[in-house]
Amino acid sequence: LAFVALLLFAGDTEAKGCKHEHKRKCEMAVATADIVASGDDGYYQPDDGSFDPTAVSLQAGDVIVGAGGERHIWLRFRINVPPNTTITAASIAFTGGARTGAPTFVIKGEAADNPSAPASAADATGRTRTSASVAWAPTASASQSTADITTIIQEIVNRAGWAANNYVNIFIEDDASADLNFWLGSSFDHLSNTAPTLSITHPGGAVTTLLVPNEGEEAMLDDILSFDHTLMLFKNNVTPTDATVLADLTAADF
Repeated sequence: LAFVALLLFAGDTEAKGCKHEHKRKCEMAVATADIVASGDDGYYQPDDGSFDPTAVSLQAGDVIVGAGGERHIWLRFRINVPPNTTITAASIAFTGGARTGAPTFVIKGEAADNPSAPASAADATGRTRTSASVAWAPTASASQSTADITTIIQEIVNRAGWAANNYVNIFIEDDASADLNFWLGSSFDHLSNTAPTLSITHPGGAVTTLLVPNEGEEAMLDDILSFDHTLMLFKNNVTPTDATVLADLTAADF
């Protein structure tokens, strides 16, 4: 039976979680991003204006007895995810953490296409947040990941002005923790190789292959055609060097 093969190429991704479904090989990609510069992570405290973009430890929770003392964290990552990509998983990994008490947080993103790092506590507080938010209660483990933040990342990459390799700001905010209940995590300025890492899983790995019979059967293309990748069509014995590069491809092309 003659067939055509559709290949989707994605940059800076690692193929994961391959499975077979309806005559196609569907690979997952994990895009990872680290904090790569001083000032792209830190903590702030709105009640007294404290702001530290070069702290050796990220601090969130309630750090004093009595009113005030709520500290929050911001993290800025550059991510290589195309617009409107369907996100299947996302989380932030930390190392060198330490917990006192049982702090509780809420995680939000900045509702912006390519935001700069905050420049003050007032600036961080005033940034527009995503509608999506996720509750997180860190464990006592030194190394751990946040709760899944897929909804936050999805909202950001679905923005009209989003583009691959833009920056995202993530805020981890105290959520009414009791006095002296807080959490510390290693920052870029502690050791760059222990800085937080954002991992995002989405369909369309390094190579995704679709095998489609030529004799009338339509492919399940909806979730593939949404990706802004290079599309190449190979028919029968046509070699890759002779492949036709297509700007747009629909089921009708088969």
